Parts: sequence; structure tokens; C-alpha cells
Amino acid sequence: MIWVITAPEAVPGEALLIQELAAAGASRILLRKPEWKAEQYCQLLDNIDPKIYPQLLVRDNCWIYNTYHLAGVHWSSKAKAALSPQQLHNWVKNHPSSSTGVHNANELADAENLFDYLLLSPVYNSISKTNYQQMFTGPAPEAATPVLALGGVDVHNIGELPARNFSGAAVLGAIWQEPQQAVNNFLQLQQGWQEAVSKHSHTWK
Repeated sequence: MIWVITAPEAVPGEALLIQELAAAGASRILLRKPEWKAEQYCQLLDNIDPKIYPQLLVRDNCWIYNTYHLAGVHWSSKAKAALSPQQLHNWVKNHPSSSTGVHNANELADAENLFDYLLLSPVYNSISKTNYQQMFTGPAPEAATPVLALGGVDVHNIGELPARNFSGAAVLGAIWQEPQQAVNNFLQLQQGWQEAVSKHSHTWK
């Protein structure tokens, strides 16, 4: 399972690249543009083939999720804090494929029985964020929910993740540092993941 997270800024030809990444096998593509307004997301989505909407998640925007019938919503810490625990619980439980990021064991314990996917970071030194250094060196924490590795995942280390009991990876820098190579970079990551999974058949794919 490999998720692609969009670059935080606009990328030339991004709508087409998102379609090509989806066609190449990305399990999910998370539309994450922290500075964007809803209309900017709409402009991007209007240029994407609706057939791949079921592979797309959007960060913190339930209106866009409902309007475009996307796969789900990824909840940031800020968005979660804006709701009461009961409001958040009610929304997530009634809308499948919700995900969130976690950064320590306490956050994971609070989220594992609520969200469908957890993105644990940073598992390696971040490619896209300066001074966002590796915090997790051992196996993925045991959880009732699939845990994906986030932060610094690239072709050199993705093969380690199945043995560390991660359910998959979420990648950003390894894809978007070279947008013109985004699809090729994804395919290399996918190959590395699949080869490693075949050696560790007990690991979730």
C-alpha cells in the first residue's frame, strides 16, 4: 500500500500527474495544500478525471469530500482540535477511509480505533521538510488500524518497511522533488515495496 501526498504548492501539470500516479497503482492520493482555499482544490479536481476520485482523499475539507465524492478526508491536528471529541467521532464513524497523522504512541492509541488509516512520522529524515528528523527506528507500533510510514521514505529504504511491520508508506518528497519524474519515481517505490512484501508475506499489503 503506497499513498502519494501532493506537494504543498501547485505543480505544473499536476492534474495529469495525479491521474498518471493513480493509474500507476497509488492506493490513495492525498490532496494536501495547507495554504489553498476550497476554490483552488475545486479547480484542480475539475481537471482530473472523475473516475479516479475514489482514489483521492482531501485534507480537512468535508465539503469537497462530499461534493466530489472522494475516498475520504485526512484530518490534521488543527482540524481535529476544532471539533469536540463527540463531533469528530460521529463524523469519522459515518465516513469511511478517514485518516490522520500520528507522531507518538499516545496519539496512536487515541486514534487507532477511530480512523481507518494512520500515518506515523517521521520514520526517516524528511526529504521535503528541513530539520524534520527520524524519530522511529524500530517496528511499527501494534495497532488495530493500518499504520503507514511517513517521512523520508525513498527507494533506498522502502524495502525495510514490511520487515518493520508497516502496512505501507505515504510518500511526498520522493515523488515531487522531481515532478517530471513523479511517475517513474513512484514505480520504483512500488517495485521496492512489492519485492519486500513478497519476502514478508505476513505483512499487510
